[in-house]
Amino acid sequence: MKKSTTIIAEIAQSYEGDYGVLINIIDALCKTQVDMVMFQVVFADELATKENNNYDFFKSLEFNVKELNCLTRRIRSGGKKSVAEVFGMKSANIMLEAGVDAYKVHPADVSNIEFLTEITKTSLPIYMGVGGCTENEMALAVEKIKKNKDTQVTLMHGYQAAPTPIEESNFKKIKKIKDVFSIDVGYSDHSPGSIHGNISILEQAAIYSPAIALVYGASVIEKHVILNRDKIWEDYESALTPSELDLFISYVRQIERSLGDYDLKMNPIEKEYRTSSKKYIVANKNLAPGSILKRGDIDFKRIKDPDVGIINYDEIDHRVINKALGKDQPITYEDII
Repeated sequence: MKKSTTIIAEIAQSYEGDYGVLINIIDALCKTQVDMVMFQVVFADELATKENNNYDFFKSLEFNVKELNCLTRRIRSGGKKSVAEVFGMKSANIMLEAGVDAYKVHPADVSNIEFLTEITKTSLPIYMGVGGCTENEMALAVEKIKKNKDTQVTLMHGYQAAPTPIEESNFKKIKKIKDVFSIDVGYSDHSPGSIHGNISILEQAAIYSPAIALVYGASVIEKHVILNRDKIWEDYESALTPSELDLFISYVRQIERSLGDYDLKMNPIEKEYRTSSKKYIVANKNLAPGSILKRGDIDFKRIKDPDVGIINYDEIDHRVINKALGKDQPITYEDII
């Protein structure tokens, strides 16, 4: 059985520092079909200097160790796996102790080789965002991470432009990254979740467009989520509600079943179609026993009993028939010597 695409719900900063809202989002996501729930572990001093414009906001997103431990337990008890987006060894170590299932590395840290080397030692799976990163930066990061053969790493194409226009998705880049690095690749979707920034109106393209990533080999799709459409939450520009996310996942699962296999074999239904739709070889005139079949002796037509028919001319070319055949009579394997 084929492995299903992993769907990660990214809470990011949509809880706006409110622990109760974060718990509510997690509880809602645990009732969906999502595979993994991702939240950011923010300590302002790991992310920015005090002079940075967002420092105070980052400070408002901080939680204590007890609260962070509770998040992973809550996700696990809800039957989902947890992903912690960490920005330094303090957050990485806390989440390791909390029993998180995987790390997410923000594109901001792709060149932070010492950090990558340290978290690789944990052998936890790593989802590494590579939006806005050069090929050389990706190559160096992959080289360092792959030194620990026990660490599974997935490079995540996509970037947040609040939102990222659909025409800038560049899905083909997924296949290029996969071919260059021979590594699993996923897609971090940041396409518009609402129309013209009106949070109350769902942008339908946000439901179906990310599924295009499957065609180019994405094994993971990450989607932003918000609690509801009652207010403008942080990161709302590219987010879905839990119920909308469930609709998206149902769509992805349907698309997965439609992709099939990378070969030229026919599936059973296609074989049935072939049998009923193909034209078969028939005599185009009366033919006497002992006649040697040539192109001028046959036509291709649909016949009453396709199971006995012959489709390909090279199977009868210059073969001798062993009985008389009338016009439009199918030529079967029993009729030729």
